[in-house]
Amino acid sequence: MSRFNAFRQGIAGGGILIALGIVVLVGVNGVPTDPVSAIVLACYVFAALSWLVGSVRDRISLGVTTTSWSDGIALGTGVFTLGWVVNELSSIIDGSDDPVTLSTVVMPLTALFFAWFAYECWVNGLYLDENVFATE
Repeated sequence: MSRFNAFRQGIAGGGILIALGIVVLVGVNGVPTDPVSAIVLACYVFAALSWLVGSVRDRISLGVTTTSWSDGIALGTGVFTLGWVVNELSSIIDGSDDPVTLSTVVMPLTALFFAWFAYECWVNGLYLDENVFATE
């Protein structure tokens, strides 16, 4: 299996995991009623859809223009990171999470990793192998 196919299958798996997480989240908590939770859930849905579409299509149609699959995944990863950081920060601000928990310590590092990954997808592999981001 080539790196290209392995990477795309990994992205598909990540999209499926995000979608399953959304189903579990809505199944346990119900549909969110407060604006912050609704925005975070919308970010997760957008990320799951962009990862799933980007893993099966080389070009993604956006209205009158098209973009490469890696740009769609970069946008989805950025939106996912934004939603996740907003969720963590809102839980710290409203007092439902202690500011010194493991998730609040790990959150900045993980957010930086996701931001780097989104950038790598956007520029088609500055530090990663550019053959992974080839469009046929």
